[in-house]
Amino acid sequence: MPSDVKYGYQLIAKSPKYMEPMAEDPDMRYAGNNLACVNCHLKAGTQVGAASWISVTDRFPQFRGRSNSEGTIEDRINGCMQRSMDGDKRPVLSREMKSIVAYMEWLGEGLPKEREKEFKDFPKISIPEVAVDLEKEKHCLLKNVAFALAKMERGND
Repeated sequence: MPSDVKYGYQLIAKSPKYMEPMAEDPDMRYAGNNLACVNCHLKAGTQVGAASWISVTDRFPQFRGRSNSEGTIEDRINGCMQRSMDGDKRPVLSREMKSIVAYMEWLGEGLPKEREKEFKDFPKISIPEVAVDLEKEKHCLLKNVAFALAKMERGND
């Protein structure tokens, strides 16, 4: 694995260690919380149906409805940094940005074109036609809270 790809993997897999408020290097504290990229992008961006990064760079530039503009993969990464991670944009030419993009590109290397769709988007869900019964849910919640409190009082947490 090339060194830039490895560094990109380390950044996304162990985000709190490398780029969060408690990072050892104060210059690397550009995220505002301790989320890791892998909290959303499961299995380091390789899980089908979980915001996979496999071949994601091939889908950029793309139109972004939120900004009503065309954006690059770097723009998308910075969007995550600002919103999900409550932080600041990374310079597009920074080592960190280049390494994260290198990791994403590496994930898609050699993937047959016919498999690309497999890693794109989220699974379709069906919305239930039955409305939530708030009284039933309230009763269930109160019962579980009472059970947990009793368990804690007995010292069985």
